[in-house]
Amino acid sequence: MNAMPALKRLYTSFTVVVTFCSEASSILIILLMFLVTADVVGRYVFNSPIPGTLEIGESAMVFIVFLAYAHTEATGQHIRIQLIERWATPRQLQLLNVVACLAAILIYGVICWQAWGQAMYSLSIDQRMSGWLRLPLYPAKFVLVWGSFILVLQFIVSLSLNISKVFKS
Repeated sequence: MNAMPALKRLYTSFTVVVTFCSEASSILIILLMFLVTADVVGRYVFNSPIPGTLEIGESAMVFIVFLAYAHTEATGQHIRIQLIERWATPRQLQLLNVVACLAAILIYGVICWQAWGQAMYSLSIDQRMSGWLRLPLYPAKFVLVWGSFILVLQFIVSLSLNISKVFKS
């Protein structure tokens, strides 16, 4: 029994999820841009700012950042230290990529695990933002968990690709 078609379907489905999250993040950036622009115009032109803009912006930033993280890794857009890349051989770079993926899986795995507990606690006590608009905090905390989780999965995909490159060379 060949597992490759099933893995390809799984990878394709995962890519759809990552792309959807990234597009949702992009839409939120646009909506936040319009909200902040309207708030600035309201504040300085009409002397009437939009109440709750700060709270919405703070919460939206978590959604924007964590929904886009996995796509950033999938497209190879994470920051790299080029100083090391200049002196390393291609094989050394591939090994460094493996180590970086392992470290990222560990770090974001811990973030996901710890954020889950915080999100559940926030939900259980109905934790809310302070300020004019008392938005619940748990949606942003669950998005942090979700974004970290799909980022860990993306790093696992990247790790498998990098390991295969190490053995090909």
